[in-house]
Amino acid sequence: MRWWIVGAVAALVAAAAVLAPVRLAVTEGVPVDHVFASEQHCGQVRLGGQFEVQRRVPLVDLQLVTDLEVLWVDPSITVSATDACVPDVRELEAYALVWNPRCDREAVARAAAEQGIAAGVPGEQLVQACDDSAVAMRLLEEGEVEAGATWSGTSWLGRSGPRFVGGDMVWCVETQAQVTEYRDAGGAGVAETQEVVELVPLCVDLLPASAYA
Repeated sequence: MRWWIVGAVAALVAAAAVLAPVRLAVTEGVPVDHVFASEQHCGQVRLGGQFEVQRRVPLVDLQLVTDLEVLWVDPSITVSATDACVPDVRELEAYALVWNPRCDREAVARAAAEQGIAAGVPGEQLVQACDDSAVAMRLLEEGEVEAGATWSGTSWLGRSGPRFVGGDMVWCVETQAQVTEYRDAGGAGVAETQEVVELVPLCVDLLPASAYA
């Protein structure tokens, strides 16, 4: 019986050594160039900066399991006019949410509003929510249909949790973006908000680039 217990403990230790991502491994930078647009709606939103991806792996790394931690370095947002914009559009406002899939989108939006994200006010804002693993950004430049803002520093997007390497080989954060167009119509101001869709998901590879070399 004692040998059975010793064997079971040894098996558990061996499994943990290859399956529990506890050791900090490769950290790499991944450029962010993420576009939201719609042919039917006025305006395009683009997110920029760089993701700093820190990977944790098991003590014995067989590239079976990884745990990612993502920092968004110098996050930026821009808004610009598209062919769908009519001539009387005088301003465009961009709003974007980027959040860890572990967070609830509605809760993130509420938390951003509680922290002062306010539509229609000229300026730029960035706040974090969901234990700082979600980012809300807003940009409106008075009298402009094209504008941009960058925040120096880092915004945390949390961790993926242990992930088995396989499938599509990526881990993605959730995103949402809106454009509000302010235009003059018959002497009165009109504001119309439309959601614009991401062209591709915002993802990072489970394995570092060196694994594919």
